[in-house]
Parts: sequence; structure tokens; C-alpha cells
Amino acid sequence: HTSIPRSMSMLLGFLVTGYVPALQSLPYTPPQLSVPMLATPRLAAAAPLGIASIRHQPAVRMALIDTLARRGTEEEMEVNNNFYNTEQNEERVAEYRARVERVNDLEDAIEELDDEQLAAKTQEFQQRLQAGESEDDILEEAFAVVREAAWRTLELRHYDVQLIGAMALNDGLLAQMGTGEGKTLVATCAVYLNALSGKGAFVVTVNDYLARRDSELMGQVYSFLGLKVGLVQQGMDSKQRQAAYASDVTYVTNSELGFDYLRDHLAMVPSEVVLPPTLNFCVIDEGDSVLIDEARVPLIISGRTDAIVTKYEACAKLAATMLPTEHYDVFEKEQTIGLTEKGTKYCEEALLVPDLYDPTNPWASYVSNALKAKELFVKEKAYIVKGGEALIVDEFSGRVMDGRRWGDGLHQAIEAKEGLEVQPETEVIASVTYQSLFRRFKTLSSMSGTAITEAEEFATIYKLQVLTVPPVLPRQRVDLPSAVYKSVKGKSNAALDELMGMHRSGRPVLVGTTSVEASEAFSKKLQTLDVKHEVLNAKPESIQREAEIVAQAGRKGAVTIATNMAGRGTDILLGGSPAAMARLRVRQALADAVALQIPNVAADFYPCDLPEEAIQWLDDAAAQYAIEARPRVLQATAAAASEAESAGGDGEAPNANSPLAEVLRELDEMLAIASSAVPVVEGSATDLAREAYEAVKTAYDEALVEEREEVAMLGGLHVIGTNLHDSRRVDDQLRGRSGRQGDPGSTHFFLSLEDRIFRIFGADKVKTALDFLRVPEDQALESERVANVVKDVQERVERYYYELRKGLFSFDEVLAVQREATYRERDRVLHADVKAAMASMQDSCGAVVHDIFEANWKAEGAADAELAAVMLTKLKQFFPQLTLTADQLSTTRAAAEEAAVAASAAALEQKSAALDDVRDGLAFESVRYLSLVQMDNLWKAHMKAMGFVKDFAGLKVYAQLDPLDVYREEGLKLYEKMQVALRQNTVFSFFAYSPK
Repeated sequence: HTSIPRSMSMLLGFLVTGYVPALQSLPYTPPQLSVPMLATPRLAAAAPLGIASIRHQPAVRMALIDTLARRGTEEEMEVNNNFYNTEQNEERVAEYRARVERVNDLEDAIEELDDEQLAAKTQEFQQRLQAGESEDDILEEAFAVVREAAWRTLELRHYDVQLIGAMALNDGLLAQMGTGEGKTLVATCAVYLNALSGKGAFVVTVNDYLARRDSELMGQVYSFLGLKVGLVQQGMDSKQRQAAYASDVTYVTNSELGFDYLRDHLAMVPSEVVLPPTLNFCVIDEGDSVLIDEARVPLIISGRTDAIVTKYEACAKLAATMLPTEHYDVFEKEQTIGLTEKGTKYCEEALLVPDLYDPTNPWASYVSNALKAKELFVKEKAYIVKGGEALIVDEFSGRVMDGRRWGDGLHQAIEAKEGLEVQPETEVIASVTYQSLFRRFKTLSSMSGTAITEAEEFATIYKLQVLTVPPVLPRQRVDLPSAVYKSVKGKSNAALDELMGMHRSGRPVLVGTTSVEASEAFSKKLQTLDVKHEVLNAKPESIQREAEIVAQAGRKGAVTIATNMAGRGTDILLGGSPAAMARLRVRQALADAVALQIPNVAADFYPCDLPEEAIQWLDDAAAQYAIEARPRVLQATAAAASEAESAGGDGEAPNANSPLAEVLRELDEMLAIASSAVPVVEGSATDLAREAYEAVKTAYDEALVEEREEVAMLGGLHVIGTNLHDSRRVDDQLRGRSGRQGDPGSTHFFLSLEDRIFRIFGADKVKTALDFLRVPEDQALESERVANVVKDVQERVERYYYELRKGLFSFDEVLAVQREATYRERDRVLHADVKAAMASMQDSCGAVVHDIFEANWKAEGAADAELAAVMLTKLKQFFPQLTLTADQLSTTRAAAEEAAVAASAAALEQKSAALDDVRDGLAFESVRYLSLVQMDNLWKAHMKAMGFVKDFAGLKVYAQLDPLDVYREEGLKLYEKMQVALRQNTVFSFFAYSPK
């Protein structure tokens, strides 16, 4: 048994029992279509709500999370292997190998074709598909054609195992392939085959740079074979997007695809829609990042609302005075805060309010967010402060997430805590989860370096089975058993000792940490030992040097400390990366040519002096770049100076959106093209930069051959992990930095029973036993039992968060079904012709008449004069042109309603004629516009209401009810009420509309 405050129960009572919002002001007004803000009249008086006066218990806020997680924490948590079976994996790979042999058998015949004959194969395949053959029927020959086309355009030939990966993609599987296995090339075969139908094939990447790079590089293969390649980039207009999505193959980022889906369902005219009506085939690169890591937060289109700055600032000061345990409890595992009774009273007294949860003057969410900002969101770990902004640090990649903000007032609470300017709040207009978005594709497939540990989630939510594709070369990396220590101090000292031993031997070492704070603490220890090293974390000065740091991380004796290196998607090459070094050398030469300030690399970074030929190519490229780019650079420099002057000249580096930053991005994009096989204009700066790059790379490659062989002989890159992540998948990504493409290497994780993962999810008994046995803190625990404890704890963590995500997904599914139905109806309205639109409007008029009769007709038999008068008044509120008399309503309900429906149809015809007299087609435009506006406004309000219902449903666990069942039931009621409100508001608005 629990209780909630009277004020909150009133709000929940309204949300569950009554939902007819007033007509909102419209977002914009088209020419000659001005619509006043109107209030839809009530159909009947509302029944009074009976509300009991009850109080709030702090633990109630956690009810939803506890309920969803209970099963995963109380039962034994073993990873469910039913979703990935090694024997079944091998059987499927064997089947694919047999098909690969058939592809190989066709190779000689395909090689004999000239370019024109090879390209003509596309038309032949399309004709065969139209004649009734399936994609599977032509798979072997199509793959052989793509393999030959890739060799002729890119001088890249698919390995047999890459064809196996492509077959997995074609079958809608998630292909797990290791670092450096050529996943980008793998996708070409499956994408080509599925694009032949003319229904389109999408390749989804994680950022604009990769989308452009892959479309320009791999696009050569498709173009050679006669397919059209499209690219969607941030900043493109609707026509550019429509053309890109209409192509045979489309490269797009996951976020652009998601936002285009949302914008399509806010479109007011069909010409604004950019996506095709059906989504056919999709390959997601780095599927674990998109489908799991980024899928935790929905994509949202929002509008700004004014933030109540004083509340955020007051609660930040209040939180600083409050004490954990006494005033609030911190639930680190659930990442939430619960006020105690004493804390609730303390806040109400300090803020001079009678009830923190009063919806007319709410304070509870402000206090909760202030306490979360204080206890759970730590500076230098969850975020950094730069340029007067709190910037989120991605926990998986360690990078700053530009432009991203936490919602529900949390980001504002952090700004208030740090003394920054509190930015405006946002209101959700449209939202969609990646789960809902990508399951719309007829065939969804993906590639990832690490997916097995999340096999159950991929299978359960996305219907994606994981297939492990064999590597091109056998793996030589040695993964040592984790060493567990009693204390953080013992762990750190042991990790440091191992690092020093490896460093003295000459082996390169990569130290993985999970926070900026931890990386800098380890760096200080190395500084005291006078060990030269590099730090790669989310700090701006580190990010600017990322390419330089990674390029030399594999050199002899190199020591690199990286925060969440797992998500950085970069290869560490033994002996150093000549390609990366060459790009940096060319970048410096081009930047110097236009006086563009970039960080200088260390004097000993480059492995050798350049020959005269390479220097000449650098000079030629720099001279041409100066001609092409100097006007752009001068313009950007002037704009940056103006910005700095207006900002007070604080001396900080330009932000990511500054003109100079944009110039640097353009330079880096040019260098990416120059270092690839993408065709360029002869004699251009990009062409000359390519020549310079190739000359410099050749020189560095020759200089590093001996060092590369020496590092390999020493054992390759050694990775030291200093903490376990919540997911083994992320730890596996860190391990994957070593031993790429058959290189030697090793990994070793050093753990402490004081680490967060052990502190929250177990191992207390082990620590107690160790204390009892007086085990010293510098003694490693490497028994089989301890190894099992580590494995068990991490499986518990994974199971807990998976069950939590699965539970939240179940809630999201309720809203997703409603979104699908709403968007389907919206598409119907948007694309309806005049006849269909007016017929639908007539149906709505009849339904509103029925609503009015349902709400007001209480007589058993014929209506008396009083009821007939009431009915006529109410009908004329909605249909002012109604030609109906009270006498016609003084009959039985069936006869009266039939007469009213006929009269509403006549009123609609009369109103439509009047509008069309003003301008031909105005009635149709008005119906479509008003229907869409009402739908958007009501859906926005519905999403907000469903948020309240989700919180309310969580409370029902104390009444022995399933919160999901409550949410589904109450959500259905709200959705049905929204449908009623939609027709009533639309009909009322149409008849009230008077063109100016």
C-alpha cells in the first residue's frame, strides 16, 4: 500500500478520465488560410472527480524500474545461449562456403567480360527478377559480378570470408567481423543484390564523414554497374534528400534517417515527404553502436520553451546543502535519487512550498534533477565544461557529443550546478526510437566487430540473428586471465608494474580507462616515473591530436592512455601508421599554405626526412590549395575575429560551429578523398594532395618496415584494461585494438573489488572473506573461483541492464503501436485526393453528430421540447450552417440522429461551396490542413500524457498490478479519447474557419 499527494492524483485523474484538449494555435498559416485560435465546445458537462487526500512515499519513484528489473535480479543470471549456438554458426558458415565455391567457379567467365558486358549484367539481373526469379536465385552470379567490378574500380577483391559476410547480410543477419576485416567492402555484394529490385537499399553509418567516404568509394562499384548512388548529409534540403532516397543505393547516417522519418510525419503537403513509402533493405554499419548504445535514447524533434531559471538555480543551491542518507538515498545501479520523508520536509521548508508535487507549482522534478546532477553526473566523467557549456561525454567512445543534451530538465540542472547560463527547455513535438524505426525495413541486416554478448537482445528486439564470420587470418592475440585485487591501490600498482615491464622491453602499450578522471590519474603516475606517454580522452586538447596519438600508438616503446578507446573505431598498426602520418604531414603543409592554425606535431613524430620528390609534391599541393582555399580561409578568419570580438575575446579555441572549424572540416574531408581511390579533378588541389600523400606514405612505409617487424617479434601491442565496463562487448572492443588481421598481441585486465561494477553488483562476500583471511592488497587473485566471480558479476550486470532495456522497450512498444496507427492515418490524410478528403470529412461530421447524441440524449423515448432545444443548440455550436429545427428533433433518437447526420452533410456541402467561391480548392486545402494540424497538436499532447501515465503505472506495483498492463490499458483509453478529440476539433475548426 502506498499513497501519492492529492495534487498529483488530481492530475492523473484528469489524464485518465478526460482528454479533449482545446484547439491550439497553429504552427504556421499558409497563404489565404488564416485560422483563429478556437476552443472546441464541450459535448456535455464533466462528471466531478472524487479524490482522496494522500501523501507521497519516496520509494514510489523507483517502482517502475524495480518492477521491470526484478526478474533479472532475483533469478539466476546466466547468459541465454539459445540465441547464439557455435555449432549452428559453423553449419551456416559451411553452407555459405559451398555457395562461395560456386561464386569462385564463375570468376573466370566473369573476368572475360569487357566493361560494357559486365555493366550490362545489371539489366540482365533486373529482367530475370521481373520474370519471376528471386534474389537468391541469382546470388552467386551477382556476387561474382560485384567482386569483379570492385577489382576493376578499386583494385580490391573480396576474400572468400567477405563473401560469407555478404551472404549473411543478404539473409538479414548480423555479421560479426573483427577489426580490419573489410566490413565496408563486404556490404557491396548484399546491397547490390537487393538494389536490383528497384525498391532501394540503404547503407546506414554512424556519421556524415563515413557516409560520404563510403558513398564516394564504394559508390564507384555501384555506378560502374549502372546503379544510381545517393547520399544524405546534414544540411541538405528536401529536394536533395528526395533524390538521394530515390536512388538505387542510399548512404545515410542513422540520425538523419530517423529525423527524416519524423519530419515526413510533420509534413503539411506531399511534396515535403522525402522517404519512400516502403523501406526495403538496410545494412547498418557498427550495428552494436546504433542498435544498442544509441538506441537507449529516442530521436526527438522538439520546440523550445522558457526555462524557469530561478527554480534550477534555487534547487542547485538547495542540493548542495542536503546530505545523502539523511535527506535522500542514492540508487547508483538505477541511476536515480529518492527523497526521504525528512528530505521532502526539508525541501518544502527551504523552498517555502506546502507540497513539492503540486502540479500548479511543481518543484519535485527540479529537486530530483539537482540531486542527480550532484551525485550521479560527475564532471570530467559524464560531461566536461568548455566555452560556457556543459558537453556530454559519450560513455562508449569517450568523445564529446556535440549538440546533444540530456532531457527532462537534467541538462539545465547541471548548468545551474556549474554556474553556467541555463538554456531553454524543450517540448517534444515528435519522437521515435531506433527500435521502432529500423524494424520498419522489410530486411534489416548489420555488421559489427562485437555482437555475440548481445545476441539475445539483437534477436529479441530486432529479430537479428548473429553470425560469426571467420577472419581472413587466424587470430594470434593472447587474452590473459583478469587479475583481481582487494583495493584500487593494489590494482593500479600492479597495472603500473606490468606497464613498466612491457615498456622496458620495447612493446607498445595501450591503457584503457573508463573516465577522463581515471586517465589523468594514471598519467600523473607515469609522469612521476618520467615515462613518455600520450593521453587520449574527451578533453579538447586531446581530441585535436587524436589522429597523431593513434598513428604512433603502435610504435616501439609507445605508451598510450585512452578513455573508452573501444568506441573510437580506429586501427593501431604495429610500428606506427605510415598512412596516418602521411595524412598529417600533408595536412600541415596545406594548412601552412593559407596560415591556418592547427596543432603542431612533435618533432620526433615523423620516422624520417622526406626525399626531394615528396617535398616537391607537397609544395605543389600547398600552392594549388592556397589558390583554391585562400578566399574561403580569409572569409572564415574575418568571421572568427568578429565572433571573438563580440564574445569578449576570451581566447578560447573556436567552437565546433565556428567558420574556422568548418574550414578545418573541409580540409580533412579533402584529405580523406585524397587518401582514397575516389576519382578527383586532374590538377586540382585534391589531385596534387593525393600525389603528395602517396609519395610521403611510401617514404614513411619504407622507414617503418624494420620497426614494424621488431614490434611484432616483441609480441605486438599489449592492452591493459583498468576497469570492466557494464557490457563485455565494450571490453571486447578494447581487446580488439590488439591483434588486428593476424598480428601478435596480448591483453590483460586489472580489477579491484572496490570497482563500481563489483561494488554495485556483488563480490561483497568475496571481499569479506579476503579481509578475514588477511589477503594483502597487492596480491592478485587469479583462482578459478575468482575468475568465475568476475564472469558471474559481469553477466549479472549485462542481464540487469538488458532486462531493464527490454522492460522499457515493452513500454515503448505500446506507444510505438499508437504512433504507427497515427502516422498511417496522417499519411492517408496527407496523400488523399479531393474526393477522398471530403468523404472522410463527411464521415467525421456524422461521427461528431453521434458523439453529441451520446453525450446529451438521455430520454428513453421521444425527446421533449427542452431536450430538442438543448440538442439543437449543441449541434449548431459545431455546425453553424445547420438547417434543422427543434421540431425535427422532437422524435425518437434514431430518427433525430438520422435527420441531424443528413443536415450535417448538407452543412458541409454549403460550407465547402462558400470556401471554394473564395478560391477554387480552398475547401479541400482547409480540410487537409486543419486535419493535419489537429493531429499533430493532439499527438504532441498525447505523448506528454503517456509520459504521466507511465509514471502513474509504476505506482500500481504496490497494488499488485503489472505496470505494463496498466500502461497499456490506460494508454488505449487515452488513444481512443484522442481519436474522438481529433474529429471534434477538426469539424469544429472547419466550420468556424473564415478566410480573410
